[in-house]
Amino acid sequence: MRLAAQLEQGPDADTEMNFGGGGTAFVFSCPTHPEQARFLWQCG
Repeated sequence: MRLAAQLEQGPDADTEMNFGGGGTAFVFSCPTHPEQARFLWQCG
């Protein structure tokens, strides 16, 4: 799997993505099987 995107929780509570209080989300894609992907988040 390769890292496709890294998303951080934003500073504005009205518009931020909520990843568990200051967390980060990661999206991974498979170069061999493009139909497969994974989403992981870590709480901060």
